[in-house]
Amino acid sequence: WYEDSFRLLTERGLSPDAQETGWLSTIYRQMVRGTWL
Repeated sequence: WYEDSFRLLTERGLSPDAQETGWLSTIYRQMVRGTWL
């Protein structure tokens, strides 16, 4: 299933890489890494 999912993403020009934006990323950066800005 992983190979099929990866193929479907790449065929549509999408990347399975994590994004650095979003609420979860912000919470992680603030709480775990201690970066508030």
